Amino acid sequence: MVPDESMRFADRVEAGAALAGEISTYLKENGGTGRPLVLGMSRGGVPVAAEVARAIGADLDVLVVGPVHSPWKHEFSVGAITETGPLVINHDALTRSNLSACDLSPVVSVERAALAALGEMYRDGRAPIDVADRTVIVVDDGMQTGVRARAALRALHAGMPAHLVFATPVCAAEATGGLAVEADGVVHVRCPCCFSATGLWYRDIPDLTDAEVTAIMRNERTLATAG
Repeated sequence: MVPDESMRFADRVEAGAALAGEISTYLKENGGTGRPLVLGMSRGGVPVAAEVARAIGADLDVLVVGPVHSPWKHEFSVGAITETGPLVINHDALTRSNLSACDLSPVVSVERAALAALGEMYRDGRAPIDVADRTVIVVDDGMQTGVRARAALRALHAGMPAHLVFATPVCAAEATGGLAVEADGVVHVRCPCCFSATGLWYRDIPDLTDAEVTAIMRNERTLATAG
């Protein structure tokens, strides 16, 4: 599906502002209490999450999520992991690659170490914010298959959040059902069928560098301290 121009977001900032409105409504209707914690999925979810956190008065942190690649075709993703959570496999991609889950073990170890290093950089060496007993909102800039979202949500279960939400400006309608057992709620602004690419729903969605993500997180910490 190619969206009508009127349905596209100008950029991640506009998308974050729109998403914040939907999240505010969700929290009011679902009895959210206390100061929420918003976690931006790296990299593209971080600027969206920053807008959301500012708008709803939430704390902000980053959740580092990365693809797990085929050992033989590095450009081909067969799953996703976080710094600490379990591997989530895209079984269709794994089958097409003629791989088993056991074949991924060496790749997972290497890529998890790389994600941990990124998390330390994004947070300037700080530990991740504790999610226990909090309303936690995981934010990305789009969701196509749901593999990354499931990896993010499953990584948080062990931390015992009180209420866990996945939120994104745009997501594939066919992928939302798979999150029902992972999250207490799913919030979105657009939810089209036949979703093909997140980039089609934005007029401007540049690739972010690690340095830009780090700068966003530093800026938000500075604003929070000043406030």
